[in-house]
Amino acid sequence: MTAEHPTASGIWTVAQLVNERPSTTTDYVVDGWLEAAFQPGVHCAYSVPLPSGWPRQDCGRAEWLTDAPFRPSPPFAEPDVGIQVQSGAYDAFAPDPTWVDQLGEPRAGRYVVRAAVHSSCEIGLRSPGTTCLGGPVWTWEIVGTAPR
Repeated sequence: MTAEHPTASGIWTVAQLVNERPSTTTDYVVDGWLEAAFQPGVHCAYSVPLPSGWPRQDCGRAEWLTDAPFRPSPPFAEPDVGIQVQSGAYDAFAPDPTWVDQLGEPRAGRYVVRAAVHSSCEIGLRSPGTTCLGGPVWTWEIVGTAPR
């Protein structure tokens, strides 16, 4: 399902999309900048395997879709307005992906972004027999590009 946009163009910005919470999995066409950063020194205490259908998030690597070019400094910095996307999105979808000093050079493009709704109970560490009262979790994943 592709989301309808309130403007005639049908193209979203990251700022418009960041607070969207669709009730079902929805695809959006977004003009934005795709960036990535390796985060040396970031250590994960433990990792819980993600359930099937969740986008991959590698420890020590962050990838963002933003409205303006973003160069994280330090490498674990987050943009003021951005959507964290799955690990590997930069290499798979950025036009001419180029890495310099462990940072992916920002790449403008028109990306197809999938918002998927999951239950926080899918990843919660629970004791057997307990009931999960967790709420929804939205994940963002770049699934393609669109012509400009």
